[in-house]
Amino acid sequence: MKLDSFESLLRMAGGFQPAKAFLAANEIDLFTHLCEERDPVQLALELGVQARALEILLDALVALGLVEKKQGRYRNGELAQTWLVPGPRYRGHIFKHLNHCWQAWSDLEKILREGHLVSPMEKEILGDSERWNHIFINGMDDVTRELAPQVVAQLDLRGVETLMDLGGGPGTYVAAFLERFPQLREVRLFDLPETLEVAREKLAARGLLEQVELIPGDFIRDDLGHGLDAVWISQVLHSQSEVACRLVLEKAWRALNPGGLVLIHEFFLDAERTAPLRAAMFSVHMLVMTDAGRGYTHAEVAAWLGQIGFEGVQWMQVSEDTGVVMGRKPR
Repeated sequence: MKLDSFESLLRMAGGFQPAKAFLAANEIDLFTHLCEERDPVQLALELGVQARALEILLDALVALGLVEKKQGRYRNGELAQTWLVPGPRYRGHIFKHLNHCWQAWSDLEKILREGHLVSPMEKEILGDSERWNHIFINGMDDVTRELAPQVVAQLDLRGVETLMDLGGGPGTYVAAFLERFPQLREVRLFDLPETLEVAREKLAARGLLEQVELIPGDFIRDDLGHGLDAVWISQVLHSQSEVACRLVLEKAWRALNPGGLVLIHEFFLDAERTAPLRAAMFSVHMLVMTDAGRGYTHAEVAAWLGQIGFEGVQWMQVSEDTGVVMGRKPR
């Protein structure tokens, strides 16, 4: 993001306006109703909103390129029709999740004054609200459906027969592992019980449910079992304090067989924690959404692994925004 003038500051500061217009439209499932040309007055009645307000919003969505307008009637543009209408390619869950995070971000000034704030949003995402947990976990599938196969294809799992996906959410990575590594004879997905209900649906739809053992638990309070050749920990540590991260990695150590591999996938920050931009902003997201989470550098995570006893610790970039730190338990 290049900030080099007053106008650039103004554009950045106003970025919330198109974002909220889009998120609000997605929240009321507007795009679901725009597969065909619609009259705004009739559409407002169906949605239970005011016609004047809806028409103003629709015109803004036309300006954004999400909706098309012809002779006073509206319908989805190509992008909205592809990704925001329920069907095989639907990705609207992640945007509902982001809209749900809006209030927490609005409290950023209060968080800065108080040091930290456990948002009610965190409790809902972690299971206190079934609806929001369902949206959040489906949203994780939205954003990893293409990413998971890309990342997994870069990993060397020769000799790995038993694998656990720790905090694996909807099972998207589990599916990618099973497709990429046919030698896997035992795959475990460990997560909260309510999260596993979403994973059960997703894995069943992919025809993979019988190949995965779903293990309900809390990785902070519960042990992870034993007999594993690899533990995959994707986008988990950023939601935890440094103490909790070390605890999770120590549990992974105990669960691994001698020679076993731990792999941590994250939005890693650079050594100064000022880049890349997405990781730096995601660290602020953890500030407003969790009690003690933040973005970590790959050097920090690598150091923890070394202190626990893992050998051959290394880091590799696996996507534009993410990397993997891995280490092996001595034989």
